[in-house]
Amino acid sequence: MSRPRRRRTVACQQLVEMVTDYLEGGLRPAERTAIEEHLTVCDHCSGYVEQVRQMLVLTAATRDEDAQLPPEVLDRLTARFRGRH
Repeated sequence: MSRPRRRRTVACQQLVEMVTDYLEGGLRPAERTAIEEHLTVCDHCSGYVEQVRQMLVLTAATRDEDAQLPPEVLDRLTARFRGRH
């Protein structure tokens, strides 16, 4: 008799390490599913993913020559997002 298959879940720290790949579509389907399952039960990680998503949008917008943020501002934003989780 075979044992039931256990679903693989991710811990908060794993999600933090994989968040950019998750948002950019660079994960395997099983990894993506595990993250999405984690997000349904972890409000902290859900908020973190949304913050990173917003940061990526803002960072992409700053690549436009007319909308450059000083490097120190980007560094402070990055540090702030990392410190919130």
